[in-house]
Amino acid sequence: GGPVLARTVVLATGAGPRRLGLPREDTLPGVSYCAACDGAFFRGKDVAVVGGGNSAVGEALLLSRLCRHVTLVHRRSTFRASAAELAALEKQDNVTFCRNSIVTELLGRERLTGIRLQNGRELEISGLFVCIVGTQRDSHDYAADVAAKGAAVLAIQHDLPAEVLAALPDVTVVKFENTRYAMALLSTAYFGRPALEMTMVGVTGTKGKTTVAETACSVMNRMGLACGVIGSNGAAYAGKHVGTSNTTPESYELMRLFRAMRDEGVRYVVMEVSSQALARHRVDGITFDTAVFTNLSPDHIGTEEHPDYAHYRDSKKRLFAQCRHGIFNADDPEAEYMMAGSPCEKSTYAIHRPADLRAEGVNILKAGDLFGMEFTAAGTTYHIRMPGEYNVYNALAVVALVGRYTDRTCELAEALSYVTVPGRFEVLPDVMPGCTVVLDFAHNSISMNALLQTARSYDPARIIAVFGTGGRTRVRRHQLGEAVAKGADLAIITTDDPDRDDPAEVIADIATCFGPGSCPHVGIVDRREAVRYALEQMRPGDMLLLCGKGREGYQLVQGKKIPYDEEETVRSCARELLESRPQAL
Repeated sequence: GGPVLARTVVLATGAGPRRLGLPREDTLPGVSYCAACDGAFFRGKDVAVVGGGNSAVGEALLLSRLCRHVTLVHRRSTFRASAAELAALEKQDNVTFCRNSIVTELLGRERLTGIRLQNGRELEISGLFVCIVGTQRDSHDYAADVAAKGAAVLAIQHDLPAEVLAALPDVTVVKFENTRYAMALLSTAYFGRPALEMTMVGVTGTKGKTTVAETACSVMNRMGLACGVIGSNGAAYAGKHVGTSNTTPESYELMRLFRAMRDEGVRYVVMEVSSQALARHRVDGITFDTAVFTNLSPDHIGTEEHPDYAHYRDSKKRLFAQCRHGIFNADDPEAEYMMAGSPCEKSTYAIHRPADLRAEGVNILKAGDLFGMEFTAAGTTYHIRMPGEYNVYNALAVVALVGRYTDRTCELAEALSYVTVPGRFEVLPDVMPGCTVVLDFAHNSISMNALLQTARSYDPARIIAVFGTGGRTRVRRHQLGEAVAKGADLAIITTDDPDRDDPAEVIADIATCFGPGSCPHVGIVDRREAVRYALEQMRPGDMLLLCGKGREGYQLVQGKKIPYDEEETVRSCARELLESRPQAL
């Protein structure tokens, strides 16, 4: 028998998997298929058999003796099966033939409810639940509960206890070698393979993913190339914004977003592709037209992420095995490794080394609240509203990426000159008179050092940094603390996504990094109070860096996302502070 895709209701055989967007059985190793002879699964059910060969007709004939009703779905008018078997099937009064019919859609969104055929006919089916082995919990433990709530099919990765199986007589259980991989393929088919209807662009690397993705999307939309973006700031398309659970969402959520984007007229999607997404099969089944490598350094290494740097690096590299063209930062030491053996076409960008696209004449721009850079590449001069050399790299990546889809270079340069990225060295105007307030997502030593060096290049009177960390290793905490201790003039250590850590203990741990020669520091657990204290210390010419949150709208506390808005916090604290000061006569 073929694989059961949903509770004995859709049984795909022969060409069926291809019709549903799934590979043939022999290309999906590790899958255990429920055979049609397992009568307990099928008795009294309504079943659809997809296919037109001997196996499909034979299964339909066997199932007609077990099931209440069988529908045989075939994309052609004639069946390839033997005349004898076909004649026997036609005699069954509980069998319906659907000729010239293709399964074009699996119906239902929150749970699987049916399939729609090319001729518009709908067949009702029940729900599918995919059991995932996570870092903190295993949803196989909830198999009985979800079955009781209506799941008709369980996709499992490891065996369920005998007593659980015994309690699920009416549920089909399909075992996969990797259920995340299976979910990616099923989700792709479920939403009608939307990625095939758009040009997909992926951006990976340790730093710069958000800036490159957001900037590329903004530039393309300004140039009339209908584009959507998915990443750390959520998903944005056609004037809409949708929050996402991860930088790169799980495959089901991702495909749902793709379908919504395409239905709104989006033609291009630029998305951040995280190492976790690549390692956990969230983007399996997607062919990227272009993929960008920004840079690489140790990050996301720990018991719940990557076991070591090699695993982290190799996870990133996977992206370039599923794209047509790769764009690489040639100045990064890991660029050669990322390119080596990757089957895609390749091009490069750089500032210091030879490359296909190279920036020259790099200069700082400063005018009022505008902090930016200028440079020339391939004969065109670019001005960007994002400071620091690292943003020149990001802009080069955007120019190389967008340049694959348009030759309107002057228009590209103009569009790029207007772009700012929320939460990435984002200057908030009119907060404190004579002072500069910056939101930035910097949350590790690499990004913090880059932020502090960039801020210093604009020659502020003092740099005051509000920062913290939680849910990180002690090594990463100390690296962050050491960066601020050396690069700031005043440090306020506070809470930043403590999750299950004690914020006071984390602050005390970071404070040990401040020794002789370090800048002054204080520790304040409440982040709002920390922001207020920083504003109270500011003098004309100072620059306040609010680090770690950017445009994230929450604090992660005890596994829950508590609403928190950094801009609202700093503006309300500034208003209270200014209103409390004596007014000049």
